[in-house]
Amino acid sequence: MVDDNKDVEPVKNYGLKRNAVGLIHAVFQSQSHVAPAADIALLITGTAAIALGATPLVILLAWAGYFLLVNTNYQFSKYISSAAGYYGFAANGLGKRWGIFTGWLFLGNEMLAYPAFAFLGSSSLIYLLTPQISSIPYLWIVFILPFMFFVFIIEYLGIKPSLNYAWIAGLIEVLFLVITSIIIIFLAGPSNTASVFTLAPVGGKLQPVFLAFIIGFTTLAGSGSVVAIAEETKEPKRNIPMALVLVMIIDLSVILVTYALTVGWGVSNMGTFATSPDPGLIVYKKYLGIIAEIAFAVIIYNSYFMFGLAINNSLSRTSYGMARDNIIFPKRYFAVTHPKYKTPHRIIILITVFGFFFALINGLIFGPFNGGVYPFIMIGLMLILTHMINNFALIRYVRANKIKMKILQHIIIPVIGSAFLILAIYYSFVPLPSYPYSIYAIAAGVWIILGIIYALIKSRNVEEIATVNVD
Repeated sequence: MVDDNKDVEPVKNYGLKRNAVGLIHAVFQSQSHVAPAADIALLITGTAAIALGATPLVILLAWAGYFLLVNTNYQFSKYISSAAGYYGFAANGLGKRWGIFTGWLFLGNEMLAYPAFAFLGSSSLIYLLTPQISSIPYLWIVFILPFMFFVFIIEYLGIKPSLNYAWIAGLIEVLFLVITSIIIIFLAGPSNTASVFTLAPVGGKLQPVFLAFIIGFTTLAGSGSVVAIAEETKEPKRNIPMALVLVMIIDLSVILVTYALTVGWGVSNMGTFATSPDPGLIVYKKYLGIIAEIAFAVIIYNSYFMFGLAINNSLSRTSYGMARDNIIFPKRYFAVTHPKYKTPHRIIILITVFGFFFALINGLIFGPFNGGVYPFIMIGLMLILTHMINNFALIRYVRANKIKMKILQHIIIPVIGSAFLILAIYYSFVPLPSYPYSIYAIAAGVWIILGIIYALIKSRNVEEIATVNVD
C-alpha cells in the first residue's frame, strides 16, 4: 500500500511564495472573481429568466446576503492566514470533519463554476454575437481553447502576473460600468422605477425571487476568494480583512448596472431579456451607440478572462491546501509547487483538464449559454452551505480561543446571515425547480450526501488539518 504521507519533502522545499502580492492585488483578486461585466452577460441574464423585472431586487438581496457573510471572512482573516481558506476556517472552528466536508462543498462550487462561467460564458459571448456564427455547430468549442490556454499559462507562471493584470484591467472595467450605467439611467428617463426592487414584477410571488437568488447570489461569489491567497499576501492579517471591505464597496456597482439594464430594456419586457442573444450589448447599442457596444463586448470578454485567472488562484491554492492536509487530493502528487514559479502547477493542470471536459459535456447537452447557467443552481447551493458552516464555525472559534466576544460581529450577523440563507434555500427548492434546473438541484443533494459520508470516513485517518497559519 502506498503511504500518501511518505513524500513530504517537496512541500518543504517548494511552498507557496510568501509576500508575493499586496493590498491592491488582494482587492482585485476578489473583484476579478466577481467579474461584474461577465455577470451581466451570463448570470444576470440567467437571473432575469426567473426574476424578470425584479432582477435588481434579487441582486440587491444577493449583495446584502453576501455582505453579511463577508463579515465571517473578515473576522476569521484577522486570526487565520492560510491557503486552506474556507475549509480552514471550518476546521479551526468546528473540527476536522466539518473542515473536510466544507472542502468537499468548495470543490462542488469552484470546480463547476470555473468551466461553466469562464469557458462556456466566454465562448457563448462570441458564439451568440451574430446568427452567422451561432449557425455553425460546435464552433463554440474552438473559442474555448485559446481562452483556456492563456489562462493556464499565466496561472502556471505565478500569482503576481495574474493579479498585476487583474487590478489594472479590473479598475478600467468598474469605471466603465459605473459611468455608462449612470448615463443609461439618465437617458432612460420615465422608464426609471422603484418597482424593480419589489415583488410586483413577479406577481408578488416569493419562489421566483429566491430561486433566482441562488443564481444571483453567485454574481457576488468570489468577494471572499481573497482568503485563499493569504499565504502569498503581504501582512495578510491586515490586508485580507481590508480587501474584503473594499471589494464589497466596489461590488455595489453590480446593483447599479443591473438596474440600468433592466430599465433600459423595459421592466415589463424582461422575459425577452433572457431569451435574447447578448441583451446587455443590445441595451448599450440602443442608448450609447455601436462604439460603446463594441467597447462593452471587449470589457465583458476580458472580464471572463480575469475571472478565469482569479478562480484559478483561489481554487488551486485551496486545493493545494487540501493536498497538503491529505484530505482530498493525494499529498505526494499534489502538495507540491513549481520550483521556480512557486505555483501549485499540478493542481492547475488538473483544474484545466477537468474544466475543459465539463464545459465540453455540459455545452454539448444544453448549448454553451444554457450549459453555463444551469449548473449555478448547484454552485449557488454549495456556496451558501459553505458560508453557513463558516458562520457557525466563527462562533465556536471565538469561544474556544477565548477571543473577546463582540455580540454583533461574532453572533448576531452570522446567525441572521444563516437564517436568511436557509429561507433562500427553502423557497428555492420547495417545490423542486422545474427541468432542467432540477437536474442540478438533485445533483447538489447527491453531492452533499457523498460529502457527508466522505468526511465521516476520511476524518478517521487524519489527525489535524488546516494547521498552516502565516503571519
